[in-house]
Amino acid sequence: SNLEWRRASRIPDGDRAIYEDEAICLALQFLATVDQVNLPNLVGAELLCRRHQLIREAYRLSPSAPDYSASDWFMGWGNRRSGQTV
Repeated sequence: SNLEWRRASRIPDGDRAIYEDEAICLALQFLATVDQVNLPNLVGAELLCRRHQLIREAYRLSPSAPDYSASDWFMGWGNRRSGQTV
């Protein structure tokens, strides 16, 4: 859960990643349980999952100085062709 991750990672209180991660988790939970959509079929859900993974990985090694250098790789944006849009 988000709270367990916060405690285990020792992320400083008030860090924006706490709120972003929680919002992503809640959105995915509500999509699956309330809206009852099939998450694996949704590109938007995949992007939310990728962002969730990116946040957790960025804070894994250094909670006080997260490293987002792998953002393009995690989000799948590094392999885009010039001019391609979502």
